[in-house]
Amino acid sequence: MKTYYGAINKNEIIDITSEVVRVLGGGENAIKMVLETIATETSMGTLKVKPRYNFGIGLCQFDLPGFNDAKARISKEKKDLILQEFNIDIDQVELRDLAYSPLLSIIFCRVFYLLRPNVIPSTVEERSKYWKKWYNTESGKGTVEHYLEQVKTYL
Repeated sequence: MKTYYGAINKNEIIDITSEVVRVLGGGENAIKMVLETIATETSMGTLKVKPRYNFGIGLCQFDLPGFNDAKARISKEKKDLILQEFNIDIDQVELRDLAYSPLLSIIFCRVFYLLRPNVIPSTVEERSKYWKKWYNTESGKGTVEHYLEQVKTYL
């Protein structure tokens, strides 16, 4: 299976996601949310999407507004944990750095969800709605049905 965005395979993506969530918190629902986002956005890294300027960057298909929001609102505590555990200075990361770094893409995805006001739901159906509302947004082309289909196919 050919993967893109710097990921070697699905197991590597799962391992990185588990480690990021261990460090930043959120438990099993956060792991599922990030993995399901990756499955939906890039078919677990197997769908090569041509990035557009400041949109659709990396494994989690980050856009500049979401990236800037995550970077601006991340807590000092979380920044320090990321520096300590992964040797990454969040203040030095630029959107283009996420293109071929699964670790950076997954860190920013987890931070993005940490900043949302609601707790990550426990069922895949509710997570699909959560993704649509907060990650893809109402103006995004993604659908709840596509999310659920991708999760069944890739996870």
